[in-house]
Amino acid sequence: MPRLQVSSTANPTIKRIVALRDRRSVRYAERLFVLEGPRFIWDAAHASPPQMLVGTADALDQWDIDETQQVVEVTDDLYRHITSTESPQGVLGIFAMPDLAVATDRTRLAVLADGVQDPGNLGTLMRSAVAFGATELICMKGTVDPFSPKVVRAAAGAHFHLPITSGQSVVLGDDLGTIVIADGTARTTPGQFDWRQPVSLVIGGEARGVSSEILDRPHSAVAIPMADAVESLNAGVAASILLYEADRQRREKPSRH
Repeated sequence: MPRLQVSSTANPTIKRIVALRDRRSVRYAERLFVLEGPRFIWDAAHASPPQMLVGTADALDQWDIDETQQVVEVTDDLYRHITSTESPQGVLGIFAMPDLAVATDRTRLAVLADGVQDPGNLGTLMRSAVAFGATELICMKGTVDPFSPKVVRAAAGAHFHLPITSGQSVVLGDDLGTIVIADGTARTTPGQFDWRQPVSLVIGGEARGVSSEILDRPHSAVAIPMADAVESLNAGVAASILLYEADRQRREKPSRH
């Protein structure tokens, strides 16, 4: 398929890309999202080929592009118009939102992002969720869109390996297993808690913490031991520590459930 060469911000394809970049409603209506950066695109393409590649001539010339691939070549100025990064690398891909099934051959280790608003925190959380064997991610109301460009960059490909449920109307069922929250006043440390059982780990938002929707349910709490000089950890770091401990226990001892 020949390259489509575009130089105007008024072009319908450019307007569509900008809408996918900026508007959650458009992303979910089309089930598409924007991924920037050649390394991230290359890695993602192994799981799901991009529906469209968009870039400058120099950047696109570095790619071994399939003849059936839809490619849009833009000027340097136009790429700077559509990019959301401070240091553009010249190429982005439009990908379909993965439709991954929750693993049923492993003990549940769900992660619930409860009002996590910082894109970097959610992206870090997602990378750790994949690294430490989480079975799914549920983004509750008030959480930043996991398919927004900043989260996508921070997650570094996690979207293609982690089943994600997201939306303002997410309804939590009764099959969450043991709900676990991080609470600095808890008496139980992560190492003392039994993570081998079906678990839903809740990571509260940076501003208000865990919501009443979770606190009103039966739950367990763990406290991460820290030096007195540190009051708290950000959501991404706290999630990573807890997920590591869950994975460590599950690797060392079989589930009793």
